Amino acid sequence: MKKIAFICKDGLENFLVDLCNELSSYFEISLFLVRSKEEVDKAVQYGDIVWFEWADDITIYGSQSPIVRHKKSVVRLHRYEAFTHMPINIDWSAISCLVLVNDAMREVVRRAIGNKSIFIKQTKVIHNGVNLDRYTFGQHRPGHNIAWVGHINARKNLPLALQIIKCLVGLDCRYVLHIAGDFQDFEQELYARYFVMNNRLENNVIFHGWVNDINAWLDDKSYLLSTSIHESFGYAIAEAMAKGIKPIIHEFHGAYALWSPDHLFFNIDSAISKITKGSYEPVKYRQFIEDTYSLNRQVNSTREMLEGL
Repeated sequence: MKKIAFICKDGLENFLVDLCNELSSYFEISLFLVRSKEEVDKAVQYGDIVWFEWADDITIYGSQSPIVRHKKSVVRLHRYEAFTHMPINIDWSAISCLVLVNDAMREVVRRAIGNKSIFIKQTKVIHNGVNLDRYTFGQHRPGHNIAWVGHINARKNLPLALQIIKCLVGLDCRYVLHIAGDFQDFEQELYARYFVMNNRLENNVIFHGWVNDINAWLDDKSYLLSTSIHESFGYAIAEAMAKGIKPIIHEFHGAYALWSPDHLFFNIDSAISKITKGSYEPVKYRQFIEDTYSLNRQVNSTREMLEGL
């Protein structure tokens, strides 16, 4: 049985835990949550294959290890890294395979590393997977409770969601935007709370803070509104669809390759139309995740890639 060392900065392992647990049926898995170069040095000595989670400073250091050059190695780049200096500083000549979570990230990565892309030996797209056992399906229906989920920062584009709820309330005062997330900078919080107060939306916009049990929190919601300007996937979208909730997704770059055009909107009027009109098909939403983004599909694709190395 091949031994695989999964190396990840401590605290950023949330995308790895389910995957490692499932892969342990096929490989000898060790997950190293590292905080120092010394811990990286120890981790790369383990296993036949070294997996670096995130194309970050840990991976930059690890790619320069002489040991890595004598093993098969994988780097999984998610999203944010491609908008930093980090990918260009990775020694790609020492890496066997770059794993991306969607096709659109290929272009972003090429721009990020420029001419160094010639050193990437192999690129594999493996979509993220949702553990469907964690999300209870329900026969949701059109209603007035709208969920918005995520860390509140500029990329998540909460102001667009606030504009949408303002217009919806103008049509029907029963609409409520429920926000599950923590503010990551004071400017975002200052604007959001001022907008709510200035537009008298205190009864229509509720800040719940960070929510640990998203499955239960989503039970009474009819829509999941995603307003991000960029995502590599969008777990909140997939989790809501797994419960049978209709997604309303701002079309960011690459969204067309991830989600059905039926759920994408281009402007405020389009978002309102998708919320107030059109079909509502809970079974179809759940089935889409089962067919496209289940954890089992991710595990099988990852297993195939690793065995191919």
